[in-house]
Amino acid sequence: MIDNLLIVGTRNSTFSEKLQSLHELFSRAQKEESFRREIVKLGGIQVLIRCVEEEDTEIKATAAKVLSTLCYQNDEVRIRIQKEGGIKALITAVQRSSNTGLHKFACAALRNITYGIEENKRLAIKEGVIDVMFKLISTTDCNVVQLACAVLQNLTINALPSTVVFPIQRFI
Repeated sequence: MIDNLLIVGTRNSTFSEKLQSLHELFSRAQKEESFRREIVKLGGIQVLIRCVEEEDTEIKATAAKVLSTLCYQNDEVRIRIQKEGGIKALITAVQRSSNTGLHKFACAALRNITYGIEENKRLAIKEGVIDVMFKLISTTDCNVVQLACAVLQNLTINALPSTVVFPIQRFI
């Protein structure tokens, strides 16, 4: 596991080494809670956020998928991802790409990160997530549309009425 994080975190790693390591991290993180905790403990969140900020779409999408898995049902990890710049990185990645796979995994991560954490919701709104999700709703991929709607739903749950203002004119 440490080897996979080192490979992913090293700028000298080849594309295939990095991608393979990300897939291995995801595969194991999906199955083992203790492995997810170990990734976080070893600084894996920052490594994954850097991957989301890279140029290659496949690396970004796979890193977003791992981040989504790490923060699923884990408020502590959701907060850490936000504090380390993960929300902004994910939103920026979606804005700069037309890749459906990246959109799907970044939205899944944003859905999990914004679930139940008011500060994460506020920051996501400040970073422009509402406009980004509305643009994705107009796509033809039903998985992306569903995930974008889930992000928007999370933003409205327990939010103060003045916190979230949806631009209704887009639907008229």
